[in-house]
Amino acid sequence: MSLAELRRRSGAKWRTYPSDVLPAWVAEMDFTLAEPIAHALRSAVDNSDTGYRWADRVPAALAEFASAEWNWQIDAGNVMVLADVMSSVGQSLLHLTDPGSTSATTTCGSSSEWMRSRGERRRNSPSSTSSSSAIACPVRCGTS
Repeated sequence: MSLAELRRRSGAKWRTYPSDVLPAWVAEMDFTLAEPIAHALRSAVDNSDTGYRWADRVPAALAEFASAEWNWQIDAGNVMVLADVMSSVGQSLLHLTDPGSTSATTTCGSSSEWMRSRGERRRNSPSSTSSSSAIACPVRCGTS
């Protein structure tokens, strides 16, 4: 996609800054949708099927993809489907760390609210010159 096409988009990334600033983060919003995805979206809209998708086929699809792409063997029964990145981070911290230990994660503003709601303390990231932050998690996080 051209820069002119991206600047016509309605998302915050392309509307937040003046035209002489090039937003540096890369995201899926910077690419044209793959045709199978566009087709699935058109089909869902045409059928008024816009509710929350049941993810029962995701674990097997991930196992198949990981095997084909990376030669990884994943037990689909061990795959947990979560709603978003911060839910995944939270569940990882709960299951992979010891209670009472501490870790820090670099997060965006919206995700730091999620972490604060679970008792974590927000601290400025020492390497940050922007609004990025690190979260210190006193309840159940990484090794001290």
